[in-house]
Amino acid sequence: MHSKDHNYCDRILGHARTAARRTAILGPDHSLTFADHAWSFGGVAHGLDQSDVPPGAVVGILTDGQAPALRAWLGVILGGRVALLLDTGSADAEMARLLAATGAQALLVDRSVPAARATAIAGHLQTIAIETLPESADPFARRRDGGDRLAQIIVSSGTTGPSKAAPCSHHQLAGRMDAQAWHLDLGPADRHRPIISMNFIMGRYPVLRTLDAGGTAIFRPLPRTMPDLAASLNADGVTYLSLTPSHVTAMLNGLPERPQPALPAVRVLLVSSAMMSLAARQAVMTRLTPNLQIGYGSNEAGSITHATPGELALKPGTVGRAVRSVTLEVVDDQGTPLPPGALGEIRVRSPLATQHYIGDPEATGRTNRDGWFHMGDTGHLDVDGYLFIAGRVDDRINFAGRKLYPVEIEEVLLAHPAVAEAAALALPSAHNQEVPVAAVVLRQPVPEQVLLDHCRAMLVGWKVPRRIFVFPSLPRTSMRKIMTPELRQLILDQMRTTSGLERD
Repeated sequence: MHSKDHNYCDRILGHARTAARRTAILGPDHSLTFADHAWSFGGVAHGLDQSDVPPGAVVGILTDGQAPALRAWLGVILGGRVALLLDTGSADAEMARLLAATGAQALLVDRSVPAARATAIAGHLQTIAIETLPESADPFARRRDGGDRLAQIIVSSGTTGPSKAAPCSHHQLAGRMDAQAWHLDLGPADRHRPIISMNFIMGRYPVLRTLDAGGTAIFRPLPRTMPDLAASLNADGVTYLSLTPSHVTAMLNGLPERPQPALPAVRVLLVSSAMMSLAARQAVMTRLTPNLQIGYGSNEAGSITHATPGELALKPGTVGRAVRSVTLEVVDDQGTPLPPGALGEIRVRSPLATQHYIGDPEATGRTNRDGWFHMGDTGHLDVDGYLFIAGRVDDRINFAGRKLYPVEIEEVLLAHPAVAEAAALALPSAHNQEVPVAAVVLRQPVPEQVLLDHCRAMLVGWKVPRRIFVFPSLPRTSMRKIMTPELRQLILDQMRTTSGLERD
């Protein structure tokens, strides 16, 4: 557990004291003990001191490297500064906007970022090359403000608009690590290899949880094919893996069928960030590892629920029960709590949730109301307190006053053997407000009519998509979330050259 007044980095420094020679980081051609690792990010903190970046300052971090991102992020936090990890896949103007909105005073960059790009993003900010910072310095000699002071600024995905910036204190960060620690039960023998970029919470937090537990984080280039990736994970002895449902789908689609699980050493496969169908869950437990765990949460609120393998077997389709420190409710449009089984909006109360977005009072007002954080999802609780997700509030399709969630169509399409990926969404309708359509990526050619007949056999008539469009790939963010506006435009473009919507 974490003392409320401590700097988050004190956790890793504790291992540097008590298990100094234990391996913390494995790279392609080097390894770092916990002591080496602590002195390495201590060098970043010392370099920022020498560069006159004051404690409390927001420091942007821009790098394509996993290990450099971790070192820079920890070094910024160790010195009592506020870390803002930027996604190099974002537009330069968007990153510049985030730096300005958060009042950043410096930008750390490494050689993976072209100098001209770094200059365009930084503008007037002090730009510091990570390579020029000391390779090591005593981390125990650094100023380590913590507690309720800010540790990091979390950037939302921005899939439905501009990215939002959410502040997170040292105490909140430590609490978010602890919220799932009891369920994951990680220890010094565990080894984690990030598949997702450190620039995202889904990539960063599993690394931190591993190091918190005294385990080893492995940073190696990812193989390009799924069979090679599985072989590499097995060779590294990876025991803890964290993926999004889209990453799981890509792995399942890319691996050949085999009688034994492809990842026998993995004792925790945590899947979170979005919904995953029952069929996909079963495929994971059969083809990857039986040790599937499901987490539900958000960048702003942290972990909300967790489901262990036993709970997934007991309650198929659940995302689990609320983790410690979280109060969870499902409410109607007036904010009245609903009884078990009733579908409504999910809201949570937690000391670990962000209370506002920086410089965005409108977004703050939408999500933070009356002491509750509104997740933007709908679902229901059962009589035992297990949560089941129906879909995003904003994604609901309003067909003549009746509500339909895209996942209902997507799960049916994914059950067809020819469909590798599926996404459903709404198109405007002159007669019915909105009508559902779908887009798919196919494993093998199949006529649209066959897929429509498949949907008719499994859905009530008004829920059947009016058209199913085939694409070689679906537009996704770097976190593999569907980019709905871009997909809608692709569908509209294709409709201009086809028969449009056959039924409205």
